[in-house]
Amino acid sequence: MITSGGEVSFINQLIRDSLALKDHVRWFTSLCGKFSTLTEVVKTFKTLQGNNYALGELLQGQTRRWVIGWSWQDWRVRDALCKPSTVESFRSTKNLLPLPNEIDYHLPSLVMSVSLKDLTTRITQILASLPDLSWQMCPLQNGDGEHVSWEVTAFRKSWSRAERRKRKPCTQPTGERLPAKNASSEGSTDRVRAEPCLTESSSNGHPTPIMKVSLTLSCTPSIEEHEKQPKDCSSKEATSSQTDKATFQLAPSSDVVYKLDIRWLRGYERDIFESFWNHLIKKVIQCDEKFFTADKAQDMTGMMTIL
Repeated sequence: MITSGGEVSFINQLIRDSLALKDHVRWFTSLCGKFSTLTEVVKTFKTLQGNNYALGELLQGQTRRWVIGWSWQDWRVRDALCKPSTVESFRSTKNLLPLPNEIDYHLPSLVMSVSLKDLTTRITQILASLPDLSWQMCPLQNGDGEHVSWEVTAFRKSWSRAERRKRKPCTQPTGERLPAKNASSEGSTDRVRAEPCLTESSSNGHPTPIMKVSLTLSCTPSIEEHEKQPKDCSSKEATSSQTDKATFQLAPSSDVVYKLDIRWLRGYERDIFESFWNHLIKKVIQCDEKFFTADKAQDMTGMMTIL
């Protein structure tokens, strides 16, 4: 088959034509005979506001071919399927690789009394404090009790600073509480209700989620056996825009490390996924600081009582 413009033009036309079927077909794929074709094809897909794609490789004998898959829907696949190891070996093609859908965070156990159950309770409380967020704890895949997982679905970006300001009670300069807007004549509420979910409803009448992720909290060996945090990365926030699969640490040494993993399952906007991850990690760190401070104060009180 001969096409004007060659392989690049043929696949680019496939990508444009797939827009008409984006609501009916989840994934489209195409074979690339040249590795250089990937650069032009990925550029075309991004120009059309696409960000959900995967790269693969086929090797049969001495013949090597490449595969690109793209989707206009919000279902995300694992990083192992998006990034073949052979593509990652080329430094000049790092910009071709899709951004990671999975991130790790290693939290050392600085106090021996901190257990997996304690951290599980803290994360559950953080999730429960966010409105328009549904979650459920998933059963353990193994019976050792060394990890816990959640499946989280968000219908609004309720963890953002703007949404948190809406939920704060309105007060006058004198400290008196103002009545909430649209309050009933029977009495005013103490909190300003957040605006209803603005996402469009699906065919079954339920609101469409803006994000769906899975969280896994597990016990791992010492952090020294894992990849160290890059020097140019922040030690407080874990973002995925600069690394393929980021691994972060909070302290340099510990015998037991709790690792928190997140995997992006559904969603169109990466900013929502990353902001939720940063908010969750920030809250977990704040909980740890409060716990360690209270634990240390309790120990000091006990020592003073003994003296």
